[in-house]
Amino acid sequence: MVIKASKKIFDDNIEIIVSGHACYGPYGQDIVCSAVSSLFYTLYFSLDELTNDKVNVDFADDFSKIIIKNISDNGRLLVSSFFIGIREIASSYPNHVSIIE
Repeated sequence: MVIKASKKIFDDNIEIIVSGHACYGPYGQDIVCSAVSSLFYTLYFSLDELTNDKVNVDFADDFSKIIIKNISDNGRLLVSSFFIGIREIASSYPNHVSIIE
C-alpha cells in the first residue's frame, strides 16, 4: 500500500488529503508514515498558530484532510513547504509515497 498526498484548489480554498499507509515497517515503527504524519500535523498547527486562515481538519484511521478557506499568502507558503517535504519523502521512498496533483 502507498501513502497518497493530494491537493485540490478551488477559488481561494485548498483541500489537502493524505490517505493510505506506507507499509514500510511494522505498525508503530513505520518511519515513512511517521515522517508524513509529522509534516501533516506541523502544517495543521502552523496554519492554526501562524495565520488567521479558517482551517478545518478531519483525522481518521485511513485518511487525514485539511481544508483552508480563503487562504492567505502565508497559508500558501506553509502548504508549499508541506509539499516540498512530501516530495522529498516520495523521492526517497517512491514505492511508499505518491503525490497526486
